[in-house]
Amino acid sequence: MTVDAPATLVVRVTMNNRLRRAAFGSIALHLVWCVALIVWAVLLVLSDPGSPALLVIGAILVGWSGWGLWRLVPHARTRHQMLSLGLPTLQLDEVGVRVRDVTMNLDGASLPWADCAAVVVSAAPRRTEWPVQPVRYVQFLPVAEDRVETHREVWRSDVRAEILEVPAAEGLLTWLELPGSSPDAHDVAAWLRAHQPQLRLVGAGHSVSDE
Repeated sequence: MTVDAPATLVVRVTMNNRLRRAAFGSIALHLVWCVALIVWAVLLVLSDPGSPALLVIGAILVGWSGWGLWRLVPHARTRHQMLSLGLPTLQLDEVGVRVRDVTMNLDGASLPWADCAAVVVSAAPRRTEWPVQPVRYVQFLPVAEDRVETHREVWRSDVRAEILEVPAAEGLLTWLELPGSSPDAHDVAAWLRAHQPQLRLVGAGHSVSDE
């Protein structure tokens, strides 16, 4: 398993073709859409250069599309660099847990152990929304939703809660074990038993828990 520091467990994921499509497919569509709007706006203005209304509409479309490109391009570059280097999707240390959604958000969610009520380890549901079907998931349950430390924009774009049919805070703190992950859910459960024995570890379905 990957150990970056004593008593720390880190799971990293590197890009493959399916993960690349999942992480950048929507970004590519947005880029194409923004460029198409800019081209259409220019053609619209050229069709009647003397029309003030068309000039205003064209300026609005170009400005809005340019703003979208300005936001998307740096984010896509940063995401590509982090995935190429091996993005940490789960980190457990003496302070708490940090979880990232590998395809959507580079800013993850974290939870101190003092605010963790229990940990659920279960077989992952089979859902067509996932381009790479996860094997299991590990869900860190907060004692209260406001104890989850994250950026508010992550809540809006994260889809794990909907796919797993859990509350938003629980989705943000859910780690998905992808095929070939190392460490896997068994290693995560073993680390929790060894380093956070006070936590309640609950299994459901194909459990790695003793319960």
